[in-house]
Amino acid sequence: AATQDRLPTANGDNAAWTANGCTETTGEFNCVNDSSDTTYLSETTTGDAETFEYTDFSVSSTSITNIQVTFRCRWVDDGGGDGIAMRAIVKVSGTQYTIDNIALTTSWVNYTSTWSNNPNTSSAWTEAGVEGTTLQQFGFKPQTIGAGEHAECSEASITVTYVPVSTQNKTLSFPVEDWE
Repeated sequence: AATQDRLPTANGDNAAWTANGCTETTGEFNCVNDSSDTTYLSETTTGDAETFEYTDFSVSSTSITNIQVTFRCRWVDDGGGDGIAMRAIVKVSGTQYTIDNIALTTSWVNYTSTWSNNPNTSSAWTEAGVEGTTLQQFGFKPQTIGAGEHAECSEASITVTYVPVSTQNKTLSFPVEDWE
């Protein structure tokens, strides 16, 4: 199998989180497209999504294994919270789909959610489906945030795993004749 990863390149349809250590005027996506925990987005409201655009995938594939959304987040308890559950988002054919309720820890951790099938059709992903017009955005949102707590996310990415079209030379075989 082969993979291609994409980082955010622009804000998506939802940009509700607060920028920390980065400037919202240049785009909230800049807070989560590097490997630094010093720039991040934070949120205190249940259900406020943050979505991103990315450079389209370009795969030459015999089949798509899955799509994965990875986000690096943590839970911050400012007093009395019960924990935060996060969900990954993909926007497919104009509709946002979420998956998983992932309980955040108080440390920075990478969390990954996987879609083996296109959630819009329930069928296997296709090469054309992951190359731009069908799979459109990705992101995350808190499913639950209690009073006195907030979520912080410092990285986000989307990955396609696929079986590449073979470029190896084929071996030709010829019948062997008996030269007696």
